[in-house]
Amino acid sequence: MWLTLYEGGYKDAQPLLTAQSKLDAQLYRFGTQSHFCIAYVIGCYFKIQNMKLSFKESLLLEIQRLKEIINNLTKLHNNFDESEAKKNIHVLVDAGHGGNHPKTSNYMTPPNIGKKYRFVQENIEIREGVINREIANIFCDMLDSANIKYTKLHHAYLDNSLFERVQTANRIHAEKKAEGKKVVLMSFHSNAFGFKQSGTGEAPRGWSVWTTKGNTDSDRLADAWYLNTKKLCGQKITYRIDKSDNDFDWEANFQILFHTTMPAVLVENLFFTNLQDAKLLLNKEYQKASAKAAFNTVIWAEKNL
Repeated sequence: MWLTLYEGGYKDAQPLLTAQSKLDAQLYRFGTQSHFCIAYVIGCYFKIQNMKLSFKESLLLEIQRLKEIINNLTKLHNNFDESEAKKNIHVLVDAGHGGNHPKTSNYMTPPNIGKKYRFVQENIEIREGVINREIANIFCDMLDSANIKYTKLHHAYLDNSLFERVQTANRIHAEKKAEGKKVVLMSFHSNAFGFKQSGTGEAPRGWSVWTTKGNTDSDRLADAWYLNTKKLCGQKITYRIDKSDNDFDWEANFQILFHTTMPAVLVENLFFTNLQDAKLLLNKEYQKASAKAAFNTVIWAEKNL
């Protein structure tokens, strides 16, 4: 609208266009634009005309008002940055196995390893590494929204080695620890029963969380992940817990847990070889709830670990 006025001969509108550009630059950082302000200015112009003020006088009034808005937004942005800078945790995100190749859609987990299952009666195929990435990506989006920094240990689709993931995790832990940051590792998997890759499905099902043997901060992190999952997913899923040592996690020296130097937890998110569990894992709403449980666990860890 203002550009039209300017091109139509109202050259005094140029200062307002400049002020609008500055305002847009500020508001862009907050995910909006200044068009609502300019619409208001246009309305003011017609009102001011009725007050017998010149167009130039009305522009000067509105330029001053826009400058005040820019100053207020700058103050708000500075306060926002200061608040968000207090985030004191860095998350290492590990989505197990390989994903789909972006061009061929081939599953990049080696065939001899499997990690997929086709339910022949319903013609449903589930690929563990793909589901792991989908949930992990939702989780990362939530971390982004909260301005919590993270590093993905897994490749976008290749099944990079556990050795590589462990080495990257330990290097970043050392770097962030030197900066005074907390670091946690959260590994996303789902479970399987047997080695078949197709059939009518297997009976075992349920969600479980794993740490290394012994009592460490990883156990507390695992308990928090379990409790957050139970709060959000409730009776939609079943849970497999080990209370032998008075907590909820199972213990095994998985490489991603045993050879890393920070609190590290691995979730076996249901059984992809069970039809009911597989349908949940493929369900977008369940994926969001599962990711939210992991996110809430990070928030707990920042305050309590």
